[in-house]
Amino acid sequence: MERHDYIEFMKSVKNTMASEYKRIYRRVSEDPGTAGDQAEENWAEFLRNWLPANYPTVTKGRILNSDGITSPQIDILVLHPSYPLHLRDKKHYFAGGVIAAFECKLTLERKHLKKVFENSVKIKKMLPSREGTPYDELFQLPIFGLLAHSSKLKKDISYAIQEQIFQFCQHPRKLPDFFCIADTVIYECTKTVHIGPHCSTDGRDLFAGLDKVGGVVTDYTCLKEDSKYTYEGEVLGRLIAYLTERMAYEDPSLRQFADYLSCIRPWAGYGLMLQWKKSNLSREVIRRLIREGYQEERWSRWQEAF
Repeated sequence: MERHDYIEFMKSVKNTMASEYKRIYRRVSEDPGTAGDQAEENWAEFLRNWLPANYPTVTKGRILNSDGITSPQIDILVLHPSYPLHLRDKKHYFAGGVIAAFECKLTLERKHLKKVFENSVKIKKMLPSREGTPYDELFQLPIFGLLAHSSKLKKDISYAIQEQIFQFCQHPRKLPDFFCIADTVIYECTKTVHIGPHCSTDGRDLFAGLDKVGGVVTDYTCLKEDSKYTYEGEVLGRLIAYLTERMAYEDPSLRQFADYLSCIRPWAGYGLMLQWKKSNLSREVIRRLIREGYQEERWSRWQEAF
């Protein structure tokens, strides 16, 4: 299949970010704070250019919940289009108006993973937990993930990610949604529901001997650019496609473009699966899944896999 213009655009962005990385990295030992700020601005500019244009992107702020409690400082936040103009520079952003939050690193190190998981748990608590559908109960706003120009971790970091899950996350909705390293790889958290008689045979087999009713599976699916099956720029392309899709679950006006991005490339990868008990879903959702099964509509919140 001929390479799409979207991938060509992303290849150009990747080359620009690689050039910026070299420039910033040369000065990091002199002034790590300024280097970090420049890295954040690189990512903020990228997101402003490629996420839906009516969603403002801001840097350096804290999320403020309805009880007046603040999150840790966040490097980049994406606000809802309805967020009041007067409040966009106040640096304490109301939780109900934040659609996504990102932590940035110039060069990812293993020690950074712990902080990402710690902050994910705190940030996912800024809004009340949602109930009513599998999607709502497994995916908590704001979307949260790590953005890095490069990494010192040259090997697959799936196992390092999985170690942190066991330490910090007691529910799949508290997991970081993705880890993106611009020059190498993206790991995105997928979630699959295998509950009741309507789920696939393979899904039931995953819980054989554990729970006859089934449960939930999470997987940090990995897409790398180091194989003959991927193009340069695909990591950044997949990042925007993934974020647009997640935002489109909340904002139906984005769904046409999200569908388009999903069709450009057969975005596929591999990862390590982790099983969770069915009790991570509400009793009402479990009962309905057992009784009625799943829906196959593209944007249904009752699908088997997200």
